[in-house]
Amino acid sequence: MFNFKKLNEIKRSRQITHVIVRYGLDYLIDRSKIDFLLKTRKRPRNYQKLTMPERLRLALEELGPTFIKFGQILSARPDFFPPAFIKELEKLQDRVPPFSSFCAQKIIEKELNKPLEKLFKNFETKPVAAASLSQVHKAILFNNKIVAVKIQRPDIKEIIELDIKILEKRFIGKCQQAKF
Repeated sequence: MFNFKKLNEIKRSRQITHVIVRYGLDYLIDRSKIDFLLKTRKRPRNYQKLTMPERLRLALEELGPTFIKFGQILSARPDFFPPAFIKELEKLQDRVPPFSSFCAQKIIEKELNKPLEKLFKNFETKPVAAASLSQVHKAILFNNKIVAVKIQRPDIKEIIELDIKILEKRFIGKCQQAKF
């Protein structure tokens, strides 16, 4: 029987590795343990136009909720990172890109088992706020009460569980002492 969980783990491991390499952060990990995940060792040069703190933040953003949350935690640790890193990682606190409004609407309809127009008099498609785990939309109920609708990111539980499993197996303990 084919193991889809293992395939998903390999795909996600490869994705994580490619993002790390693409942003020039691969010096942080032991390459001998991850080379099997890479098709090529070439890396685009455009990352070099960015500062190291910017590259770290962008990589964490691209990798999604688990890594954004990790960056948020690091942003509160001035004893661990220099000020330039803290300032850049603080952007993960309140400037996380939202997921699509279409996706948000489909999640609400699936969870509440009704079409959006039967749930709200008005639903703002543009989120009021977006965070690592969810985003918030403004809506008006049929009694004209204004409400905030908080929607978890799609497949958040599965993504976080997979990321933590991969981090434990492949990356934690394999990080070298890095100087920033």
